[in-house]
Amino acid sequence: MDTVGRLNKLDSDAYLFDNAEFLMQPYEQSLVEEQLIEQQKLLVIAQLNKLPRRQKEILYLVYMKGLSYQQAAEVMDITMKSVYNTVNVALTTLRAYVRTSFEQGGALWVNALGFLLS
Repeated sequence: MDTVGRLNKLDSDAYLFDNAEFLMQPYEQSLVEEQLIEQQKLLVIAQLNKLPRRQKEILYLVYMKGLSYQQAAEVMDITMKSVYNTVNVALTTLRAYVRTSFEQGGALWVNALGFLLS
């Protein structure tokens, strides 16, 4: 078959791939999601590192070490209200960053960072 014949076959109604759809395989989907989540983690960690030292310390104590706000206040020798306020300011900053990034990039932020958006 010559080139013209092949092109005509591709344009014909009987062509096999006319109604074909390309689908992402389940393992490909999971790999893509893992890569997106890893990217998102790196972006959030970079943003966390931009927070003032006190905000980072309190977030570390409360979220990474699992201390209560009262325990974090005792460790840092500040009032519990200061802990609440500092956590609020830090999370508000991170939420704003995540929302801005989501609006600009449209990534799957909600899955990776749902706790920040609540």
